[in-house]
Amino acid sequence: MLEVTDEFEMMAIFRMGYTDPKVKRPVMTGNLRRKEINELAFSNRFGILSKRIKYS
Repeated sequence: MLEVTDEFEMMAIFRMGYTDPKVKRPVMTGNLRRKEINELAFSNRFGILSKRIKYS
């Protein structure tokens, strides 16, 4: 998907695990609104934004 050339290596880091819904989520800013997935997810071609992924 990213079309990385042979001169580069890739690393993916995933956060997996159980989250307790009763535990308050730590915030980095005073804004409590969570971003929607289409505000966070993009389709890239090796670092060049090509299109925004749309979810419904």
